[in-house]
Formats: sequence, structure tokens, C-alpha cells
Amino acid sequence: MLKSFEFRIPTRSTLEILDEDQEPETSGDGSRDRCVEEMTVTADFLLKGYALALEQCGLLLRDGVQLYRIKSYANAVVLSAFAREELGRSQILLGLWRKRLGGSPVTIGDIENACDDHVEKQKAGMLSMTMRADRDTGLGKTLTDRMTNPPQSQKFKDADATLKRIDKQAARSRAQQAAQQADAVALC
Repeated sequence: MLKSFEFRIPTRSTLEILDEDQEPETSGDGSRDRCVEEMTVTADFLLKGYALALEQCGLLLRDGVQLYRIKSYANAVVLSAFAREELGRSQILLGLWRKRLGGSPVTIGDIENACDDHVEKQKAGMLSMTMRADRDTGLGKTLTDRMTNPPQSQKFKDADATLKRIDKQAARSRAQQAAQQADAVALC
């Protein structure tokens, strides 16, 4: 069973996320004010959001493994995609936390905008890539050049640039596939 977490928008009862010198304004009609989106959050609030998103990623993966074990493969794939998206959300929040520690203000609107796009969260969740190839192929030779030459050498630099270009193209392709999967799930 999935546990859920709540990423709350600040109200008068959650002032702990606001900077100490900030007071929320209300319109009196109970609607969400534009000023709420402009409230600056603390670095601690962003760090808590990062930890919660990372925890949710782990819970989704755990449940995906359980579904895989009972041969519910399609549902396991869906939960894995959701887990990668939560991993991406955690990385986005970690980046906003670093920005906040650097002295730049981060608002609720910034968080919502950064975490709104499924494709961007999927991209942010792709933390590594594995490449395998026979040594006699072009990719194999490039991988070998990258692994066997000193980082200062031109062979290493050329191989590194080539691999980064390949990685970027592959990540873009995987993000598009993940977005298509998310869209397909949303239609169900």
C-alpha cells in the first residue's frame, strides 16, 4: 500500500516555511492569493520537500517491485515511471535548495513552475546512463579512449565530448518516451 505525503502551500498556520521577516497577505474571500505564490520559502522547507520526494520515490519503487513479483508487469512499469518522476522532483527541489542557500530567493510559484512539467521531472530523474559496446565499434573505441587516456589528453577530451553528445541525445529520447508513457497512463 502506498503512503502519501503532503507538500503544503503556506497559510497562516504554516509560517515556519516563510522567511522570518515575511507575513502572508490574504484577500479575505478564502481564495488563494497571488501573493502566496510570491512568498519566499526557507532553505529548510526546500530540503524537507527534497527528502519527502526522495522518500516517495523509494516507496513507489518498493511497491513496483512487489507488483513485478506477482507478475503485474504493466503496473510495475507505471510505478517505476512515477518513481523516476519523484526522483526528478527531488533533484529539482535540491537544486532550488542550493539556489536558496546561495542567497537567491525561491518562491512557492518557483517551486510549482519547476515541478509542474512531467518531462522535466523525468529528465531530472535520469541520473546516470550505461553504455555498452564491442571494442571494435565506433562507440567501443570512444569508450576505450575515454577510459584509457589521461584527462588532459586530446583523445580523452574528444571522447568525452562525443559521449556527452550521445548521452544528451539518448536522455532526450528517453524523456520523450517517458512523457508518452505518462500521457498514456493519464488517459486510462
